[in-house]
Amino acid sequence: QGKKNLPRLNRVTRQCPCLICGREKYCMLSQMGDFALCTKEESDERIDSLDGWKHFIPASKRHLPSDIKRHTKSSNTDNPLQDFSALHQSLVAAFSPTIREQVAATLGIHVSALDAFPLGWNRQCGALAIPAMKGLGQIVGIRYRRLVTTGKQLKWWCEYGSRWYPLLPTLTVETNQPLFVSEGPSDCLAATHLGLSSCGRWAKDLNQETAQVILDHATRVNASSIVVCGDNDASGGGEKAALQVAQLLQELSPASIIKTIQPPVGIKDIREWVQCGTTTRLVIESTKEFLQ
Repeated sequence: QGKKNLPRLNRVTRQCPCLICGREKYCMLSQMGDFALCTKEESDERIDSLDGWKHFIPASKRHLPSDIKRHTKSSNTDNPLQDFSALHQSLVAAFSPTIREQVAATLGIHVSALDAFPLGWNRQCGALAIPAMKGLGQIVGIRYRRLVTTGKQLKWWCEYGSRWYPLLPTLTVETNQPLFVSEGPSDCLAATHLGLSSCGRWAKDLNQETAQVILDHATRVNASSIVVCGDNDASGGGEKAALQVAQLLQELSPASIIKTIQPPVGIKDIREWVQCGTTTRLVIESTKEFLQ
């Protein structure tokens, strides 16, 4: 599909991130804020020429047009991280045991995998609330995943001002084992379901700030190695991004043992691999040493 049916688009920025995946680059927003072209989250309408998917943005979730027209990326000093802790606490309180069981069943994982993370629930939208975390005590964004969608409802979206920091567990499994850095929260939960130590990056890639959060967590859990997980997507971007993340982590921490892993051919990601019946041992044996 070509570009002719698209409204005029502007690149997302740190000041005006993508409302679908929360990233500060790669995606685009229409000038009126009613559509997003997200290069991470899929929809029913793929735009091949732009390597992404078109998403309708409800009026209540849109950026103001004046925000979208600001093309210049500002520094961290000009745009300090927003604190979402109060909102996050209310969402965690709404995540009842009954809803946890329903979410776990929908994702095909054990409820204990949910319990390992500070997840919440948006009652109004019927969506899982996933925090972006700069360490265990600082919530710098909230991303929602609606489990059931109808019409033009968004499956994924973020609170305005969210930054794409990782999802970290607050309950850790046995230390001194590999730390799996999964692409996305669903894969992170699936890896935890297998008993693996896992954290989730919000997007395919990391920058130095978010990579350092991963390294700090690896130190916290005394990880024996760090395993970067890639997706098997049609473009091959998932594997390429995993290698780039591994390279960045190695550059920032030369003494760390960095590995990568891809699901078998025909299996999209870690969660699908779990649903196909993989075992913890098979996943660990499939990791490969990263060589720069």
